[in-house]
Amino acid sequence: MTKPIKIDEIYEMKITGLSHAGEGIGRIKNFAVFVANAIPGEEVLVKITEVKKNFGKGQLQEILISSQDRVEASCEWFSNCGGCQLQHIKYPRQIELKRQMVEDALKKIGSLENVQVLPTLGMDNPWRYRNKGVFQVGEGAEGIRLGFYEPGSYDFVPGKESFLFSEKVNDLVHFIEEKLNLHKIKAFDRKTQKGYLRNVMVRESKATGEIMVVFVTNNNEWLLEPVAEEIVSQFPEVVSIYQNINQGKSPHILGRVDRLVRGKAVIQDNLGDFIFNISPQSFFQVNNLQAHVLYAKAFEYAQLTGCETVIDAYCGIGTITLFMAQKAHKAIGIEIVEAAIKDAEENARINGVKNTEFIIGKAEEWLPQWVGEGGRADVIVVDPPRKGCAPETLEAIVEAKPERVVYVSCNPATLARDLKYLVAQGYKVQEVQP
Repeated sequence: MTKPIKIDEIYEMKITGLSHAGEGIGRIKNFAVFVANAIPGEEVLVKITEVKKNFGKGQLQEILISSQDRVEASCEWFSNCGGCQLQHIKYPRQIELKRQMVEDALKKIGSLENVQVLPTLGMDNPWRYRNKGVFQVGEGAEGIRLGFYEPGSYDFVPGKESFLFSEKVNDLVHFIEEKLNLHKIKAFDRKTQKGYLRNVMVRESKATGEIMVVFVTNNNEWLLEPVAEEIVSQFPEVVSIYQNINQGKSPHILGRVDRLVRGKAVIQDNLGDFIFNISPQSFFQVNNLQAHVLYAKAFEYAQLTGCETVIDAYCGIGTITLFMAQKAHKAIGIEIVEAAIKDAEENARINGVKNTEFIIGKAEEWLPQWVGEGGRADVIVVDPPRKGCAPETLEAIVEAKPERVVYVSCNPATLARDLKYLVAQGYKVQEVQP
């Protein structure tokens, strides 16, 4: 079937929606086209860069009619960097559009009409909130650079002055970049699979100000001792330095081996009244303020009375599990990453929480087995990765017959898909809070 658009041709179109990746969506002769940096309501000229079976992608050439919600992005690298998608939109409009994304996904993918989607809970100040940054390491005429990749490529974009990180982290990244050049450290090249330093990860505790630096290397050698020494001398906030060894070819940032080379094994951060140990491999929400809002809402939706058994699938380091344990009879966390389970058990201990149990395993394997052995839960909380819940997990949830399921999602599309299944099995979606 002939497509109504051709690569490298330029078309005029109106943007009518926004994808979950932040791209504007429009139609040319009823054929969907996705355009980065375009805003719903705008009329634009688009150069087609990609044509698939059911959609195309285009590059914004000119804005013919601009949205009143368009603003100048704060970051000079916004148009090239893959880190942010919506800086060109006024923040109040951003959170309205995020709500609309969720509602659209529920209708189009989940076939769920008349579901109450509440206004998005936004931030007072949506800047400098990130507690974690993963910086790519690039090398060119100017030497070693730390930054990010352009979307869908390995093309490098400098990123040492990001408005998402604290000024202290930006200063640290700039310092690390200088020292890597001074000591002639070679960057890893993903195209040739040669070189030494792949990534630099920085984790900052918003509660204590402590910082952990993780150098991800392509082999076991430790060539960064002079750099580590100068970091801790110049930045007393850096209390932990690790080497992570990743010799794989996959896009995963971290390998399995962590070596503590300086300082403490963990840093600590807070969510609400809880203290959490953070190690290199820990999954911890990157936005403390919003994470607290999220977990408090999940706790509210669980409607616990003190008699319930709660299952927290995909529990990570136990954040949601501990929130649920405040009022549950027992909270059980399931997580595939062994290091995360060790952190979860330690987090329960340091917070004096004794009504939890943490299990190493895949939710899609452990939960069906547990249900098959007669296990029952009053509330099941799921917080899966972007791909959503495995079919076996959803089947086990239905078999367990919990009174309530609390679904925490980072992907509206897979959320809608999974809710569609649960509704078909007799559950009703009561409320959605973006």
